[in-house]
Amino acid sequence: METPFSPSEELYSLPKPKHHFTPPQRSISGDTLTDRNLHQDEILSGSDEPLSVPGYPLISFEDDSKVDRLIKKSLCTKKLNRLYPFLSLVSTKTGCQIFPLHVQKVRGHDIIITEDHQLHLVWHYDRYFVKPIPEFLLNHLFWSHHLTNPHSEEYRSALGFVRSWSYLIKTQSDFDIAIEKKLLRWNIHNAPPTYESFRKLMKFLSKFHHIHDKQVSRRYRYGELCLSRLNFWSRATFTSRSYHRIYGQYGALLSYIITPLLFAFAVLSVVLAALQVELAAEQAGTVPMWVSFGVSSRWFSFTALGIAGMSLLVVAASAAFLAVDEIVWAVRHRGRNKLYREEVEV
Repeated sequence: METPFSPSEELYSLPKPKHHFTPPQRSISGDTLTDRNLHQDEILSGSDEPLSVPGYPLISFEDDSKVDRLIKKSLCTKKLNRLYPFLSLVSTKTGCQIFPLHVQKVRGHDIIITEDHQLHLVWHYDRYFVKPIPEFLLNHLFWSHHLTNPHSEEYRSALGFVRSWSYLIKTQSDFDIAIEKKLLRWNIHNAPPTYESFRKLMKFLSKFHHIHDKQVSRRYRYGELCLSRLNFWSRATFTSRSYHRIYGQYGALLSYIITPLLFAFAVLSVVLAALQVELAAEQAGTVPMWVSFGVSSRWFSFTALGIAGMSLLVVAASAAFLAVDEIVWAVRHRGRNKLYREEVEV
C-alpha cells in the first residue's frame, strides 16, 4: 500500500544511523502480512543512536509490538466506536464539519491542547480540544513500515486524524494560532515558523484533504462533537457513566447543577405558599368582613399555582421539543453528506 505522501513531502525526518540498518517492511499479500527489506539507500550512515519512533525516543522503531500498541493508544477511539450508532444524534454525519482554528476563536472557543485522542475535535461550552499531530505521522518511513494495511483500524484512524488537520489549518492565521498554542511542536526541516513552513505544511495536508469518509475510521466520519451530548448518550445507552468527566471535584459538580435545583426549589416554594394562602382564605371566608379578602386571596393562590404549573410545563415541553428537533434534524441530514461536504470545502 502506497503512503499518502512521498518521502520528499515528509515533515519529520529520522536521524540516519551510522550502522547499516534495513528494517523489515510489512506489506499486504492477500490476507497475510509478509516482510520485505527497505531499500538500502533509504537509511544511510549517520548517528550512533538506535532508531526510535519519532516523538517517542524510548520506543524502538524496530519493535513492532510496542509500535502497534502506541498507534492504537494514540489514534484508535474505542469509546466513540461504541457510540457510533448514536453519533448522528450528536453531530452531522460528515467528516468535513470541522471549522478552522481562526473560526474557533471567532466563535469564542478557547483552544485547549490535549494528548487524549478521544477528545480531539470535542468542544464543551467555550473550550475546544485539539490533539497535536504526532511526529510519527509526519514521517514517510513510519507509514511505509508500520501503517501498510488500508483496512486496519490503525491505518484508517491515522488517515482520518491527519485529514481533520487539513480542515483545522487552511490559512496563515490558522497556522499562527497552531504555533501559538503549541499544537505544532516540530520544525519543518529545522525551519522557523515562516511562510515556507506554512507552505510545506499545506502541501503535506493537501494529500489527505480529499480522502473519502469511507476510507477513514468510523469516528472520523463525523467532525466536531459536543461533549455534553456525548456524556448524555453514553449514559442513555449504558455505554459508560460518562464519555469524559469534566468536573473532578464535588464542589464543581454541585455548582454545575445548582441552577436547576434552585429553580425546582423556587417552584415548590411558590406552590406551598399558594396552598397556605388558600387554606387561610378558606378560614377567613367564614368571617363576613373578610369574605371579599378571602375570595381575592383564593384567586391569587390559584393564579400562583397556575404560573408554577405553566413554568414546569414550559420547561418539560421545551426539553421534549429540543430532543425531537435534534432527532428530526439528524434524520433529515443523513442523506445530505455529499452536498454538505461540497458547501464546506467551498
